[in-house]
Amino acid sequence: MSAWTMPENAAAALHRELAALGIDSDLRSGNGLATVSVWGGLLVWTNGQTFWWIKAAKIPPEYADAPANQPQEAALRVAARYTELIRERQRPSTAS
Repeated sequence: MSAWTMPENAAAALHRELAALGIDSDLRSGNGLATVSVWGGLLVWTNGQTFWWIKAAKIPPEYADAPANQPQEAALRVAARYTELIRERQRPSTAS
């Protein structure tokens, strides 16, 4: 079994890549999956083969994914989504 089939190892690699980009995250694992919690509304799951996360909060949600053996590429894409979420939360409300 290669290291990339272990969800914990894939999640740890993504966690390190996000840290290198200056993004804090938390790791959790169990039941054959691992998660990397980045921001409210941004949780990355992995089964050791694929990373996936919600890229658009719609009903039903749209998911993005990336191969777990490419954590640097996944981190760049997750970082882009993180930036989008921060911008969305900083927009002034249009409600009166």
